[in-house]
Amino acid sequence: MIRRNNISKVRDILRIIKSSDTFFITSHLNPDGDTVGSELALLSWLKRLGKKVVVANLDPIPEIYHFLPGINAVHTKNKVTGNYDIGFILECSEPERMGNIIDFKKQLNKVINIDHHVSTITYGDINWFNSKFSATAEQIYLLIKNSKMMLTKEEAVCLYVGLLTDTGKFQQQNTTSETHRIVAELLKYAIHPEDIYQKIYATKSFFSLKLLGLALSSLRLVANGKIAYQEITRKMYEQAGLPEDDEEIINYPLSIPQVKVSILFREMRNNYGKVKIGFRTRSKVNVYQIAEYFGGGGHLNASGCILEGNLDTVKKRIINYVKKFI
Repeated sequence: MIRRNNISKVRDILRIIKSSDTFFITSHLNPDGDTVGSELALLSWLKRLGKKVVVANLDPIPEIYHFLPGINAVHTKNKVTGNYDIGFILECSEPERMGNIIDFKKQLNKVINIDHHVSTITYGDINWFNSKFSATAEQIYLLIKNSKMMLTKEEAVCLYVGLLTDTGKFQQQNTTSETHRIVAELLKYAIHPEDIYQKIYATKSFFSLKLLGLALSSLRLVANGKIAYQEITRKMYEQAGLPEDDEEIINYPLSIPQVKVSILFREMRNNYGKVKIGFRTRSKVNVYQIAEYFGGGGHLNASGCILEGNLDTVKKRIINYVKKFI
């Protein structure tokens, strides 16, 4: 059972929290639902313990998560000032994934590194990572539950969003019996899954739909239809008038029966000369291994990486490798 295998890490973290006063929380670039939900639940719980807490990310929170309770407490900063007793670094397989937002060696007395990806390296004073967790939200849930404190409804909502989004609406292979057990507990707090689904997946702005249309117009099939790929260029972002809300675009080609792998190429708007690549699958193809080959990481079903180079060169390199891989 996951809980039993990780109880020593939970106890170590609870012990260090008890003896500390000031906390900093951050996560990876381009925050997602698990990032935001985990940060907010952790923030709320630490504040209930009487701790002083600052939460900040290098990149802004996507608009679809602005409904989450406590969202205004999450700051967007290029650099955080001040020193803290403890720094929680969530979902960052390596320090570089959080950007240059803080000098964790100088500004943080101790670092707690929490992640559920298989590619995480050891860089914290406490390193709690296990790929059997479906989301970091599971880890934060166990941390709060083992503190002998009840969750609040607001924390339950945030953790539910983390689980919902990082399992692809409970459809990916990282969804486990433990995931559903935790969801069952969260539902006891009278949260409303239908409202959450509506806000995250069923509510789109004109601009996000325009971006979706532009991306779908680039859809191509190769390898006898086993590989589908799309692209989002900087020009497309400008045409749509939207800098974000592109998370779901990569999933659309998976509705084509023969597609084994869906790839989305995105020119990085604020980092010229780099392309962000996402991989998704609902087959037995391990896209984590593909992403890892190019220096990235993620899950068996959902992974990604960033490569330097122009879009055409990167596309050719990636597609040729995936063809051989599958």
